[in-house]
Amino acid sequence: MSDTAPSSGAPLTIGHVDAERGFSGGEEQVFLLLEGLRRAGVRNVLFCPPGSASEQRARELDLECVPVAMRNDLDGAGILRLTRGFRAAGVDLVHLHTGRATWLGGIAARRAGLPAITTRRQDRDQRPGWRTNFAYQRLTRRAVAISPAVAACLAAGGVQAERIVEIASSVDPAALGARTARADVRAELDTPDAQFVFLAAGALVERKGLDVLLDALAELEPE
Repeated sequence: MSDTAPSSGAPLTIGHVDAERGFSGGEEQVFLLLEGLRRAGVRNVLFCPPGSASEQRARELDLECVPVAMRNDLDGAGILRLTRGFRAAGVDLVHLHTGRATWLGGIAARRAGLPAITTRRQDRDQRPGWRTNFAYQRLTRRAVAISPAVAACLAAGGVQAERIVEIASSVDPAALGARTARADVRAELDTPDAQFVFLAAGALVERKGLDVLLDALAELEPE
């Protein structure tokens, strides 16, 4: 892979690859990163499926976007399209944001002679084997884990410790401010002031642990 830096005076150009058509917490993190890097003077080009929610969001935010079909992990045509896209956009570094993106985009980056990194946001088991070795030892320089638990999954899958870097997900404090008064929310929910109310944001899947939260609340004694 090439270690060439951008020419003097030119901004660093990062090609970001997200292969998902939907939009969830991972994509929210991608766009927080894109906007933060843009403010820092970095040029970003997002490669994502045509017609995806990410393409729509990129257009709304006036971010550079190249639609690329990535139908499955064996999409050879997708690899060729990404390779051409990286070269045409003058990409200096490739950042891979999903599992499929790591596979297809990693191969494309290697074909284009570009360094690549990948970010892993889920604490699912990483299976040891040739595919993990190829993706994390040959296709990418570093694997970013958003938490110690994710880093542990990568290590258990055989990724070398020196290739794993822990970087917590970013948060936009301004987006967390209350937009509706507490009393108005209770009135909308027809909830008395003495009624306990909590909000949990996340997909209704087992690994989010919402069942653990509900079980814990059931153990609390009423005041």
